[in-house]
Amino acid sequence: WIDISQITSANDVVIKNNAMSFENYSNLVTCNNLLLTSNVRSMSNYFKNCGALNTLSFNASSDISNVENMSNMLDGCSSLTINPIQNIPDSVTNIDYIYKGTNITDISGLTIGSGIVSATEWCPSNLKIANNVTIKNNVITFTGNTTLQYIKNFSRPNSNNWKGYFKDCTALKEDVYFPSNT
Repeated sequence: WIDISQITSANDVVIKNNAMSFENYSNLVTCNNLLLTSNVRSMSNYFKNCGALNTLSFNASSDISNVENMSNMLDGCSSLTINPIQNIPDSVTNIDYIYKGTNITDISGLTIGSGIVSATEWCPSNLKIANNVTIKNNVITFTGNTTLQYIKNFSRPNSNNWKGYFKDCTALKEDVYFPSNT
C-alpha cells in the first residue's frame, strides 16, 4: 500500500505486529525513535537491504522481550556505522549475520542474552572496539575476528567455555582481562 522506494525516513513509527518490517526499503535513510511493542516476535531481515540507512534508533519504551529471531536484521545496511542495538534479550535464539554488510566498528555497551543457540558470523566484519560488552551465553565468540583491537570491561556471566574464544584475533592492541568468574 506504500511504494517503499519513495520512503526516505520513518521516524516516530510504532509497530504493534509481526507483519511489518523495513526489508528492501533501499532509500530509507533515517528511522529514529522506532517503538516496538511486545507483539513483535521476529526481527529477522528487519532492515535487510536498507543500504542508505545511516541513522537508526529505538524508543526507550520499546519492548523486544518476546523477540525470538534477529538473524540478518541489519544485513546490507552498508551506510550504518553506529550500532543501534544495546540489548539482545534472553528470548532471542538466532543472531546469524545480524551485522552482515554494515560498517559498524564499535559494539560497546552491547548485552547479548542467554538464549542464543545460533550466531553464525554474528560479528560486524570490521569490528574494532567491544568495550563494556556482556555476553550471557556460551555460543558467542570472537574467533577469527582479525580487526578487533580493543575489548575492555568484558563480562560473560554464567559462561564457562573459553576455548578458542579469541583465536586468530590478530589485531588486538592490548591484553584482554578475563572476568573474575573465569
